Amino acid sequence: MKKFLKISAIVLRILCGLFLIWYVLYFLIGDRIALRFSNREFAPVFTQILVFAASVSVYGLFILFIRSTQKKWINILLFIGGLIVGSLPLLLYHGYLQYRCGFWNMEQLSEKTIYENSQNPDESVQLIQSKCKTGDLETTDTLYIKKTGTFLDWTANVNFEKSEGGEWISR
Repeated sequence: MKKFLKISAIVLRILCGLFLIWYVLYFLIGDRIALRFSNREFAPVFTQILVFAASVSVYGLFILFIRSTQKKWINILLFIGGLIVGSLPLLLYHGYLQYRCGFWNMEQLSEKTIYENSQNPDESVQLIQSKCKTGDLETTDTLYIKKTGTFLDWTANVNFEKSEGGEWISR
């Protein structure tokens, strides 16, 4: 039983660490990753879920360091310190990141399919107009989109060139 608890604690530490790494990478280099959600209503909800998961992970790491063999005041400090440090991802997002015009704060206004691959209906070139929720920034992007499953799309910026043997249909 003791071995199972040790393995469970290690697995929980790894999961908490992965959520924290995901949180940091999402806000630092998330705009350079070529994945986006197919469901545009889920994208802002995902950001809030990720922030909450990062906060819980920080608190969970502090809780996992509490031992019955330590002095009580150390355990109390770990408990209270976990609450304080665990709130940092929430404070960082709601105090700073929420008011920036990052990709997580862009609301998609319109989406128009310009070209569609006749051989593979999962591939298309779309003109996407977005607006920042907290500012006046509006962007128009031309993206190559390839659907990968029901939740995610691969995206890439498009540079138009004349093609001789393509199977693309203009819409």
